[in-house]
Amino acid sequence: MPVRDVVSTGVALALLLLGGCCQVEVPDALDEYQARLERVLDINLGSLPSPAPLNFPSRESLHVDVPPMNINLREFYALQECEIGTLVAERNTALGRTPHPSQRFRYETRLINAMDACVTLLKDKKPELSAKLAEWKHEKLVQRNTVWANLITTSEAMRLAMTISRGWIRHDTNPDAGAAVNAIGYLNKLKTTLSLSMTELDEQLKQIESSRLPARLWVTQDYLQITLTELTNALAQPLAAINCPDGRATDEAKILRNVFYLFFIEQIQPVGSNINQYYYQIQPVFTQWQTDPSLSEPFKAFLRERETKFGAYQKAISEHVTLWQGFLKRCNLSPTAPSAS
Repeated sequence: MPVRDVVSTGVALALLLLGGCCQVEVPDALDEYQARLERVLDINLGSLPSPAPLNFPSRESLHVDVPPMNINLREFYALQECEIGTLVAERNTALGRTPHPSQRFRYETRLINAMDACVTLLKDKKPELSAKLAEWKHEKLVQRNTVWANLITTSEAMRLAMTISRGWIRHDTNPDAGAAVNAIGYLNKLKTTLSLSMTELDEQLKQIESSRLPARLWVTQDYLQITLTELTNALAQPLAAINCPDGRATDEAKILRNVFYLFFIEQIQPVGSNINQYYYQIQPVFTQWQTDPSLSEPFKAFLRERETKFGAYQKAISEHVTLWQGFLKRCNLSPTAPSAS
């Protein structure tokens, strides 16, 4: 059997075998894509590069201190008629002075809501204290924006979600992605609402930490961008050298079309489609955060960098497709499934 027939049959067999697998990870698909191209073209494309790690800012550069609210002893005792007295006492404990970002945000929300109730309760009995309490509430509302920003940028769940990926975006199912998109949207809305379920906040943070969708999205995107850019550059000359006399596809051209279909169209392009889907679902929040005055500049710069890298990823995909489109058009081929015969 001629070598080209062996290669063609091998490509078709691989398509059938891969079709029966549940998941094919991006690096595996790209490695096999490169190996098949090298075999058909009889060239060495070299090792695929690795993307740089996600350059998320340090916790120290993102955290913003929130000034304490000072209450003298006489005012503190006067507040014992309200829930706010208990909350202030909690805040003065050792644990209260060093809470986790989510605990601090819950505390500030409870405190503001308790202030509302206390203003009403003391309005007639202690009008001066009630008026001062209303001023404190306004101050705490402003400070709560900073506490929310610390929740977004320094909570362990969000840091893990934006720095350490658990796996890759896959070409078929990503069952936790939708829940992660919703969870990030939930955190965004917390800034403008004083209605807060303590258990729901914990559940949403756990979902974000478990999925780590942003990091998974960015790592997969960066890997595709850098590897496809290298492959496009390396393939330009070898593909141009394939002879298709009078637009007639040779066996070698058909085999190359089959490799393109099997690994790029079937395995890599669906990953790109999922990347686009999740990016456009999550990006409205990240775009809003880029101009949020409560969030630190290093965090906003990181989000702008990620947006720029998405543009580079789209360019890499487009240039790779354009290269193949030119080759297939020249040989009068369409990117269809290879024959199993």
